[in-house]
Amino acid sequence: MHFFVIGATGRTGTHVVDIALARGHQVTALVRDKFPRAHERLRVTKGNPLDVDSLAGALPGHDVVVSALGPRTGLFEKSTVVRDGAAATVAAMTRAGASRLLFVSALTCFDLPFPMSVAKLFLRNPMQDTIAAETVIAASSLSWTFARPPSLKEGANETYRAVVDAPVPGGWSMTFRAVAAYLVDEAERSEHALKIVGLAS
Repeated sequence: MHFFVIGATGRTGTHVVDIALARGHQVTALVRDKFPRAHERLRVTKGNPLDVDSLAGALPGHDVVVSALGPRTGLFEKSTVVRDGAAATVAAMTRAGASRLLFVSALTCFDLPFPMSVAKLFLRNPMQDTIAAETVIAASSLSWTFARPPSLKEGANETYRAVVDAPVPGGWSMTFRAVAAYLVDEAERSEHALKIVGLAS
């Protein structure tokens, strides 16, 4: 398969690139500057993830787009980067004739029971940006999947649990690499098209 990874320099995106390459796929990493990887099946493309023309020109020939774009601001600062990136991705994919989009969302976009619901108060700004991005994508004609992981940490563990339309019971954390493993698995199997998926270890 041919993967197109937006947010490839982020902590989830780099693992998507590594896992996809390890499984024999072709990968294009969209980056603003440099990318600390080199591989015969990896193509690094410089571009702005908010620029529709830049995205649309690079997308033809890819089977799946993985968006792991996140805000660069702090948790308490308002940002529309994720929403704006989603809008640009939708427009570019539509123009380029690409259809499959895997979008990294967040557990806090679910209705959560107490005490986890309290965390949503502190994560209100990034949550609102992510929900707005999901709304843009869901209104499109793309074949999307929203992956909603909980708190993320570094580690080599690729094990995950996935639940459709709900948080994973008792699942409050997982590794960035496990999220990436799910994304590559979903690209290969396409089991959750047009589904919201809760993830956890």
